[in-house]
Amino acid sequence: MRIVKETGKPVAHIARDLGINKYALHDWVRWTGTRRSRSDGTATEAAS
Repeated sequence: MRIVKETGKPVAHIARDLGINKYALHDWVRWTGTRRSRSDGTATEAAS
């Protein structure tokens, strides 16, 4: 999740680079509360 948060790369690209399923990474990111902002493409913390 740190890579998604710090790089701002799309989850699908990071998953491909890591050799894991993009849907699994997406679920993990969502579960930890890290999400991508739609406006600027950077990762942000989800509001509680």
